[in-house]
Amino acid sequence: MGLFDKLRKASDKIFDGLKDKAIDNAFSNTEKKQKESPIIAKMRSLENENRELDALINKYSSTKNILTKEQKEEIRKNKELVEKEANKKLRNELIQKYGDEMGKRIFNKELFVGMTLEMLKDVNGRHSEKVENVTNGKTKVKLYYEKSKNRLGNISYGFEVSLENGLVVGWKDRKNRGTKEI
Repeated sequence: MGLFDKLRKASDKIFDGLKDKAIDNAFSNTEKKQKESPIIAKMRSLENENRELDALINKYSSTKNILTKEQKEEIRKNKELVEKEANKKLRNELIQKYGDEMGKRIFNKELFVGMTLEMLKDVNGRHSEKVENVTNGKTKVKLYYEKSKNRLGNISYGFEVSLENGLVVGWKDRKNRGTKEI
């Protein structure tokens, strides 16, 4: 917790106290008049609902860390099972759609020459930028992925895929790795 968080909490407490005092004053003034206006009645009911909600939030926040290690482990295992089932379902769908060999390669996120645009979308998802050139009856498309901005605000892309007539013919890793040996 940083300094600004502490200052914010302190100022919130001060303003909440002032708000509560103003509400209490409004309530006490109306009680003296013996007739409660509809606005004050609504404020009173909202204040009661606010207190109930705060109590529920405090109850929840105090009980959320009560899970035992066994319960946390069971939740983690259930998440893993759900992920495995989802992966298995996706793999089977890709195999049905593209055949055994191609479906497995696409599931493993492999790029290969000759794959279609639809296969590429199943592997890499949606592209960030598309540049299309048509010459002599050939359609050449370059799709760019991993959009980012440098410190000067210029846009660059980390990965480029080239297609001709709807089929992948190559790709480039465009990340600037520098000249330092790894």
